[in-house]
Amino acid sequence: TCSRSLEAFGASLTEVDRYDIENDLRSVEALLAIGTPPVDQLREAIIKLETSSHQIYEAMIAASGGG
Repeated sequence: TCSRSLEAFGASLTEVDRYDIENDLRSVEALLAIGTPPVDQLREAIIKLETSSHQIYEAMIAASGGG
């Protein structure tokens, strides 16, 4: 999951990237806690999280020597 990836590779991220991912993850979690969140808001929050969490992928590639 994004949370576990953030734990594993968070130290490889810039402070700004880590903050963005954590903030976007909290937004998705908050919407899911509602029970039945508005679909458009949930979709937007997931898209933001996908975009920001791409930095984790970049850190994983760099850690494996592929970047």
